[in-house]
Amino acid sequence: MQKVKEVIKIMETVVFPPRCPVCDCVMEGVAAEYAIGEGKRICPSCEKRLQRVTEPYCKICGKPIRDERMQECSDCHRRRHHYDEARGLWVYEGAVRDLISRFKYYGRRDYAVYIGNELAKAYGEWLVKRGVDLIIPIPLSKKRMNQREYNQAALIARQVALKTGIPYEEDLLKRRVETLPQKNLNSEERKKNLENAFFLSKNDVILNKVVLIDDIYTTGNTIDTAALVLKKSGACKVFALCGGIGKNY
Repeated sequence: MQKVKEVIKIMETVVFPPRCPVCDCVMEGVAAEYAIGEGKRICPSCEKRLQRVTEPYCKICGKPIRDERMQECSDCHRRRHHYDEARGLWVYEGAVRDLISRFKYYGRRDYAVYIGNELAKAYGEWLVKRGVDLIIPIPLSKKRMNQREYNQAALIARQVALKTGIPYEEDLLKRRVETLPQKNLNSEERKKNLENAFFLSKNDVILNKVVLIDDIYTTGNTIDTAALVLKKSGACKVFALCGGIGKNY
């Protein structure tokens, strides 16, 4: 049965060949590797355009900072978060911004495998060291899910779970209200926009150390609001991983 599934996936990939998430060109000759979740999913030259988050970065939110002597960025120094630590894969600008925009708004859900694989490679050991035992994606509202037909955070989270072997729960965290797009709001408006936005769909769930997955991290308000719900429901630690993350300078 597994062989049959792999053959079907390879055939689908031949008909609908994978495309580089940066230049969107067809990745030739990689159908078999792509179908089973292996092989290169990006042009070597395009990969160099995605700026990885490297030291120095804030040890709390994960945002790149200028001063390597600092452990916290200015945002995290001013306020305490409800989550414990967050990390991002790429700096959210340029090619990364374009990649996530196509993935999020233009139906390129196939990019989730690449993003999820890279997150798992970069932070799989980080998750293990922190004892994370459950992966949860940031949810969409029903209205936005109907419009988009997929939750980009859930697609990434599934791939991270597949690669790390950490259990995954897609429908545990729900979005109660239809919030305005965060990108159009200032910091204070973002906080108010998310008030009472999330709830748990189960009352009897036992939470311990959880990681939230989202596509991007800017102010951290979305992650903070979701983390507060999880902490109030018994989680002792809440971490976060995101594909793109803003800079603190």
